[in-house]
Amino acid sequence: MTASSFNIRTSASREWGRWLSAGMTRVMTYWARRETIKMLRELDDHQLRDIGLPRHQIESAVKRRKDSGAELAR
Repeated sequence: MTASSFNIRTSASREWGRWLSAGMTRVMTYWARRETIKMLRELDDHQLRDIGLPRHQIESAVKRRKDSGAELAR
């Protein structure tokens, strides 16, 4: 194996790893957001009012949030 073929394989492997990692992050973020929406929907209107969130804005508020998906589920 030559140095150039090793570099091509290593580069392709790194690219695949980055792609896989980005995909897993998107999936984890999606599921964390869905769980957050589910938890917020379980609150009654008084509890939602206490945190300043109208029921009809739950999904948009969660989707607008810039935090990572893992932090949303906490």
